[in-house]
Amino acid sequence: MRIIKGFFRNMGIFLFAGMFSLAIIFLVKHPDLLQASVLNATEISLIKNNQRDIAYKQSENLLDIFFSNSVSKFPITIVLNHSNEISFDMQNISWQCPFTIFDSNQETTVISIDCSTFDYNQSILLVPFDWKAQDVLVEEAYYIDWGKKNLSIGNISIQTEHSR
Repeated sequence: MRIIKGFFRNMGIFLFAGMFSLAIIFLVKHPDLLQASVLNATEISLIKNNQRDIAYKQSENLLDIFFSNSVSKFPITIVLNHSNEISFDMQNISWQCPFTIFDSNQETTVISIDCSTFDYNQSILLVPFDWKAQDVLVEEAYYIDWGKKNLSIGNISIQTEHSR
């Protein structure tokens, strides 16, 4: 009886170790599943104090775009301005809301985002890009409602006189 219990216990440990190692291998091969970005308390207060509708930050070749809780009309069109040397990794974009890339050329990328609900503490889009300099700019954001309505944009990755 003791041998049978030991056998089943060892088989359970062996099966658990195998499943655990398969899960680790899966996550290593699909690192985009682990990407997420959230706002800290300072960034949330910065967005609220400056009355920004959209905020963005750049770090480690990732562009995070956030919506504040004041955003209520959709779809929103976002225009990214960037160097012609930057290439976006469109296959590994993480998103909270459905999006469509309307136009992408050497200097601008136009994205339409349409969502009914979202968590404003987490990034709406997390866009990886390939280049050493951090110079992607969210140039314009707007929605159409009896005409074009521009949204207020703020860069929270760097502290400047305009972001305080």
